Amino acid sequence: TLVNVAQRCAGVGDREGALLAAREAVALQRAVAAAGGDASGGDLAMALATLGRRLSDIGDPEGALTLTRDAVAVFRELSEKEPAVFRPQLAATLNNLAASLALVGERRAAVAAAQEAVEIDTELAAARPDEFLSPLASSLTILAHALKSVGRHADALPHAEAAVRANRKVAERHPAALRAALAASLTNLSVHREDVGDLAGSLAPVTESVEICRELVARHPDAFRENLAAALHNLADRLSATGDHEGALAPAREAARVFAGLAKEHMEVFQPDLARSVTSLANKTAAAGDRTSAVLLARQALQLQRDLAKHRPAASLPGLAGMLNNLAMHLAADGEPADALAHAEEAAALYGRLAGEDPEAFLPEYAVALNNAGNARAALGDLSGALDAGREAVAIRRELAVRQPAVFRSELAIALANLAAHLNLAGEPDAGLTAAAEAVALLRELVPGAPVLRSPFARALDALAQNLADTGSPEEALPPALEGVGLWRRLVDEHGDAHRPDLALALRNLGKLREMNEDPEGAVATTREAVTTYRALAVENPRAFADELVKALGVLARSLARTGDHAAAAEAYEECAAEFAEAHPATARRLAVERSLLLLECPAPGPSEGVRELVSFLRRDDGPDPVTVRARRALRAHGDPREVREAWAARTSDPEPDWLSLSAGTLELVGTWMFAPDWPTSRDLWSRHADVLSSDEAATALDELALLDPATVQRHAALREFVLAHGVTAAYDPLILSEQLAAWVGCDSWAESRAYLQDHPRLLQVQPTPDTPLSHVALLDVTRTEGMDAAYRLVEDRDALQAYVERALDTGDGNALMHAAAIEGQVFEDRLSSFAHAQVSMILSGAAHGIEPEELADLIPRATEEIRGRLLREIAGLSVRYADPYGELWLRMIKALSGAA
Repeated sequence: TLVNVAQRCAGVGDREGALLAAREAVALQRAVAAAGGDASGGDLAMALATLGRRLSDIGDPEGALTLTRDAVAVFRELSEKEPAVFRPQLAATLNNLAASLALVGERRAAVAAAQEAVEIDTELAAARPDEFLSPLASSLTILAHALKSVGRHADALPHAEAAVRANRKVAERHPAALRAALAASLTNLSVHREDVGDLAGSLAPVTESVEICRELVARHPDAFRENLAAALHNLADRLSATGDHEGALAPAREAARVFAGLAKEHMEVFQPDLARSVTSLANKTAAAGDRTSAVLLARQALQLQRDLAKHRPAASLPGLAGMLNNLAMHLAADGEPADALAHAEEAAALYGRLAGEDPEAFLPEYAVALNNAGNARAALGDLSGALDAGREAVAIRRELAVRQPAVFRSELAIALANLAAHLNLAGEPDAGLTAAAEAVALLRELVPGAPVLRSPFARALDALAQNLADTGSPEEALPPALEGVGLWRRLVDEHGDAHRPDLALALRNLGKLREMNEDPEGAVATTREAVTTYRALAVENPRAFADELVKALGVLARSLARTGDHAAAAEAYEECAAEFAEAHPATARRLAVERSLLLLECPAPGPSEGVRELVSFLRRDDGPDPVTVRARRALRAHGDPREVREAWAARTSDPEPDWLSLSAGTLELVGTWMFAPDWPTSRDLWSRHADVLSSDEAATALDELALLDPATVQRHAALREFVLAHGVTAAYDPLILSEQLAAWVGCDSWAESRAYLQDHPRLLQVQPTPDTPLSHVALLDVTRTEGMDAAYRLVEDRDALQAYVERALDTGDGNALMHAAAIEGQVFEDRLSSFAHAQVSMILSGAAHGIEPEELADLIPRATEEIRGRLLREIAGLSVRYADPYGELWLRMIKALSGAA
């Protein structure tokens, strides 16, 4: 039969042949049924189920879901009449339904379908194990995956274990035929064991799976390449989770190569797998010490996932959030904190939304994203934001650790250590000490059974040491700091460059502690080692490590100064600057300025020499960057302004620049105004300080701040000129309304959206920006014409929207119909109705040029028969009323909707 042909084609990797045969099978069975023939309902259901699987194979999960639901309905009805014949087919189709539901993001519905399939197959296997043990194993695997997807990891594991046991029995009886199923279930078991914290037990099953898959690929490469790639991907993850980062690289690379080859042949099918495998490779590459390559790979994976999210948002958003989070971590490690923050914030926002909809599934990932967002905020000086994110991450992980301690106690400890570090930076060492002590206690208990936690343990020890020192106990801080350095040394010995930056940081902090403990010689020795390590790292990647090198040199310089050796301190800067003069001139330039700043703190004649060097630097190299800002600020703050002016006059023929006399108060006020959190706050700041902000000195302050953030300064300089020319109200009203429009569009619910619009009625006077969602443009327009109640009924009640559509069709109102189309597509995700009504709107509005009705056919598999039938009736009615001059367009639309295009 055609169904058998489809299955055979799929079995040898011929997706196109399988799809063609399945389509013909469905068409044949429907034709027989329509003609009143004696076609079996079972034959139609089997054809529908087969076509559903083949659509899923080619990357059309929505079309697969529609057909599979129809097949389940038919098999359910038939199994009530003839259970012995049709219950096995019902179970198999329920499994397909669970897989399709998961692919479109309906994860909880997938659990219910999978559970029903397991119940049926368990009963069947008990009676006839030879026949139904293999289907039971498949059902158990699908159920385990469905439970994992909603965060029920402990519940998923027993089903994964049972699936492996069942598949082993089947493989013993049929070793040649069914080893692929055993390999797949072993791979899945490995994942589920890691999910519950059993890292040691996760490695053996996936290793066995890879061996089986290699044997299968050797015999049938086209059929089993996907299985091998999945097994390799998981093997790499398990090796990395157990700390074998070098060993994880080879399988990660091979998995990415295989998935890339598969995606080249069938991108629509394998793009999600390719994105995941490239993400995994990025992680393994970073863990092996190559941070720059990791960033490139993570960007590639993110782009693949963004493309997926455009077409399958419900199913692809979790992966998108994860890849954003991943890229943020790699960017931060590679010295790009601003870019890292943008991606970390986007990831946290996405995970926050997902966790709000399904906390059991996404709270753990949300906590991870919050941790990373907190670290990124701290790196850019936003300590308040870092504390907010860190505290929320700890609260979530504490709750999760109560429920699943084996999985989440380590995560809680990591979150506590991060929070402790943020609290220390924010000047709250007492609270930081409490968090760090709890983190260290947890990790000290966990590390013996999970050596992979040694690096988080070392970070927690460092956080403990810093907070002990800052609460007045520098002597008590030394033991944990020394223990942390010892851990990092061992990790560097075992894993090479991956942990060298961590060792350098720990050494730098230990140097500061030794200085606090009145051990300047010990501080110098320790910090010299830190500087040496950072010099080597900065030569390879100055963007990532130049800042840390400068900080380490600062600690070394202070330690040397404590010993009275100011010359050696200056010499340390000179040596580093000379090393970077050719390799990275920007770093050399920065180090030269830092040497000059050091001289300002030295005994005479050091300060005079430092002033002269800074003036000379600014005369020849006054570039727009933080180095220039730092040099200028040092001259303004120098204790002898006359010395600075005299040096300027002696070393340059230029007049004294305005920035040299710029007051710190004006600079701070202008910066506060520039970085106000919203436009109302900015307006209020202007109103309270108009005399200063409108002064010439404020313009000088803007010029100074432009060295750091030219784009923001440009916007605010233009705003300042507009305020001075036209007044505060005329300048700020459009900005405030635009900001309010964005806030209204971003409301989380329609109830919140309505309340916001009621509180901000001036939004009804706004001309929406081009990027405003069309559904919100429609809401504003309908509110203006019919009132807020009528407008919000359209987005809250599908029947009310349909009534609005029918009125628009009756009156030929193309504008109203376009509003309805926007709401259908963007609110109710009814793309077929949206696209059809948009085309009708254009026809009724006299803008029919360029319409392609045949494009509707691509959306039919994702729509129900009810929607298609309704649209056909609507278009048929319009074709009578508006036959001239659009008769041909109406006919083409009808053909497309009927499947005859």
